Amino acid sequence: MITSLHFKNMGKNSLKYLALSSLIALLISACSSSSPSSTTVSLAKSQLEIRKDFATLFDLSNPSITPKVNVVQDGEKLRSAMNYGFHSSLAKLASGARVSSIAFLNGSECTSEALTSPCAKVTYYILGQNGSPVLGQASTGYAVELNGKWYVAKSVVCSLLGFIYTNSTPPGC
Repeated sequence: MITSLHFKNMGKNSLKYLALSSLIALLISACSSSSPSSTTVSLAKSQLEIRKDFATLFDLSNPSITPKVNVVQDGEKLRSAMNYGFHSSLAKLASGARVSSIAFLNGSECTSEALTSPCAKVTYYILGQNGSPVLGQASTGYAVELNGKWYVAKSVVCSLLGFIYTNSTPPGC
């Protein structure tokens, strides 16, 4: 137990060293720990952004291609293919999308899917004009975070464009 007697026997430099060491230890522990509430808020914010991106991509009631390009990884490179695809007869069957689950993957899982990290596995339904799933079952896609913003992974768009570009690779894919 440290008592005032122990402090009296310490020199001024020793007391300064003890105070400085304690301060550094406190700062290190404060900076290295992540509070559960900030992590929860960050995950919730990421999920909201991913849901919004998928909704924007599949919002075919808005004929503008620019909002869709803006939520897709490498969207500008896919612009012409997306423009062609969203004006196809297949696209006219869809009215939106509903995300049913989002699972954040670790770095090696992202790499195994040929994605940058961080990434998330997204289960979603493409909805028809009546609001029911067009394909009858859920689709699996991905989202990636780049420079602090989440995007629908390029692979999602390229795989869907594959239904339209049946004899060739869609431009930008």
